[in-house]
Amino acid sequence: MNIISILKKIKNYLFINKHFIISLLILIFIFEFLLDRDFEIFSIFNNNLEYFIYFGILFEISLFFPMLKNHFLFKYSKVKTPFFMPLRLIYFSYLGDNIAMNIGGDITKFATYRKFFTLRKTIFFIIFDKITVLIIKLIIIYFLLFAFIYLNDFNFIKNFILISITSIILLYFILKILFKYLIKKKIRIWKLRSSYLSLFQNKLKKDKNLRKIFIVFFISTIFHQIYLCFLIFLICFHLDIPVSFISSSIIFLLLIVISRLPLSFSGFGIREFFSIVFFSVIGISSDIAFSASVFFGLIALFPMISSTLLYIYFKKIL
Repeated sequence: MNIISILKKIKNYLFINKHFIISLLILIFIFEFLLDRDFEIFSIFNNNLEYFIYFGILFEISLFFPMLKNHFLFKYSKVKTPFFMPLRLIYFSYLGDNIAMNIGGDITKFATYRKFFTLRKTIFFIIFDKITVLIIKLIIIYFLLFAFIYLNDFNFIKNFILISITSIILLYFILKILFKYLIKKKIRIWKLRSSYLSLFQNKLKKDKNLRKIFIVFFISTIFHQIYLCFLIFLICFHLDIPVSFISSSIIFLLLIVISRLPLSFSGFGIREFFSIVFFSVIGISSDIAFSASVFFGLIALFPMISSTLLYIYFKKIL
């Protein structure tokens, strides 16, 4: 082994572990400047071990929704796959996300989809899934914010309906005009051509199964996010955090969006910092906010145990 190969290995090692370093530095900053000196990290688990396992199982159940998406994706695409393919794909994607900082899951999905779909379809389904999840989160946050603002307002329903309908109409026309403009101008951005957009528009009108896939993606994503909102509220309730369902859901969804950025290991550090910031807005102390964030972060790692066991059993995805 020559010196160049050794340097490359060191470089790759540092690149992978810089996410751990970022998480560690942020957590050190939080412990030094934001938490009380009397706070002990192990206090999170005092009399909470049974509940930790209980909430971990509840979180693992939430993986049913992305499994459902993949099941109907293969079904409506008329692709023959092993019966347990959606389950194995989601678990290995989850394991990849935690190992490779939120991009390992996409790599796993890409490698699997590519065995059944064309390159264009593979990229499209992965991007569409990401966009769908983000849009649903933002829509839920939108509804929750208005519910939070106008909760004690007698004109809440009237204001909410008027603003929602106006926003939906404006968004529809903006997207429609933008879509037509991109097709008309025959643009080419990287490898995205306007002809692809036109082809997609025609395909969507003719292909009934493709429309079914879109509907399943949206519905399952909505139920998945609502389920997780209830889960985080139960965690707050268990930890005696005086917060409403609306407030906890808004904070949770914002934290998930932020922690998905590939800057730290599984969102640790960044999630805890912004948890302290967001919870402080409604008067929750830093120690309690930090405990809730760490508690949920560890629960989110719970499926890694199942993922590892599945990986050892199957050895490969297919």
